Amino acid sequence: MNEKPEPAKAWILARGEYDKRTDEVQPDTPDILPPLPDGAPRNRLGLARWLFLPDHPLTARTTVNRFWQEVFGTGLVRTSADLGVSGELPSHPELLDWLALEFRDGGWNVKQLFKLMLTSAAYRQSAATTPDKLAKDNANRLLSRGPRFRMDAEMVRDSALAASGLLVRQVGGPSVKPYQPDGVWEAVSMGGNTQVYKRDAGDGLYRRSMYWFWKRTAPPASMDIFNAPSRETCTIRRERTNTPLQARRPPPPRPAAGRRRGGDREEIAGRVGGVLRRPRRRRPGAGHDRRYQAPAPRHRQARRLDDARQRADEPRRSPLQVNRPATPAAGDPR
Repeated sequence: MNEKPEPAKAWILARGEYDKRTDEVQPDTPDILPPLPDGAPRNRLGLARWLFLPDHPLTARTTVNRFWQEVFGTGLVRTSADLGVSGELPSHPELLDWLALEFRDGGWNVKQLFKLMLTSAAYRQSAATTPDKLAKDNANRLLSRGPRFRMDAEMVRDSALAASGLLVRQVGGPSVKPYQPDGVWEAVSMGGNTQVYKRDAGDGLYRRSMYWFWKRTAPPASMDIFNAPSRETCTIRRERTNTPLQARRPPPPRPAAGRRRGGDREEIAGRVGGVLRRPRRRRPGAGHDRRYQAPAPRHRQARRLDDARQRADEPRRSPLQVNRPATPAAGDPR
């Protein structure tokens, strides 16, 4: 990507009408903010250098506030898309300034900042509440308890994969196409190579959601019901809703994850500890063995009924067949 030989021109338009130009406007920064550094070009490179000036008051604060929103559910400034005069004042201004300085002076290290937040006493405290806390801090703006909110759509899917042991942890590579209903792209396609959605097989079904091939005019329905944005416009803060549809249709690969967990129940005595530790990250306490062994007969009966339907060649597909891992061919090293 290169700059044009001649910079783009802009004018003040009389009453906003495009054909009524008045004074020509030159690239510059708002007077209330620091000026462009000396010698910086008045283009995108100069803008990038200006954003990361040590005395710039917005870049570090805005970024830290959005990261705080990701971890705690709500930013220190609730209106994370607007830190200006029409936005809400920060609940903890000194904390916001300190985190911004730590982020800037630490070399803009994102991992270090998240580690700082996740190991803080504010995050690690219990999310349990009391009537007194609800009366004094109903929205948890004073951080009287730990965060408690539903995960985003991508995190729901990835956590189900990780808990079941199906998650493919490969980093990088091409996009993948997990399960979606047939014909999901035909209604909005204008031709080209994205007219037909062809589902992947094998490892492509179980990679992280960040690698999902996304068509903006037809976002995955399993993500949409969990308030994932369509990506047609920039979204600073996602809405979080709790609807019956989310419980009735969890994002794939929930059936495959459930099938893997069901298989583990065949040897409950030796596997219940691992099954509990993977999604909940803690060891089972007294009584968990009996609690997890009790449903096992029902799962075995359901699998027997499912096998019987398949043998009878019923037209209805079992939900446990969705996203079944591909069987390696003969000679395949997998």
